[in-house]
Amino acid sequence: TYGAKYAMAGFTVGYGTNENTATTGVKTDVTSYGVSYQVNKQLSVAFNIGEADVSNIAINEELRSFEVGYDFGGMGITAGYYQLENLGGASGADNEVLEIRTVTKF
Repeated sequence: TYGAKYAMAGFTVGYGTNENTATTGVKTDVTSYGVSYQVNKQLSVAFNIGEADVSNIAINEELRSFEVGYDFGGMGITAGYYQLENLGGASGADNEVLEIRTVTKF
């Protein structure tokens, strides 16, 4: 498992990879990339791409996401759109999710 992140002038770019061998005889490699931009103190946007390569499945799972977050001070809200392809390694097993989430700060 390793990753790298670089931030400058409101932009953050990151890369990460993880290897999982928890299941006997099955190796899962997950690779992800992302970029985010802090528009101002309250508003941020992010885009991420990920891929899971499971050793005993011929087709890789893929994930793309786009998120927008707004900070109201003591509370924040995030809207995210997630697009998943080949879930469980099955071709055509695709899904889309729209999530709206609130966060409170104490």
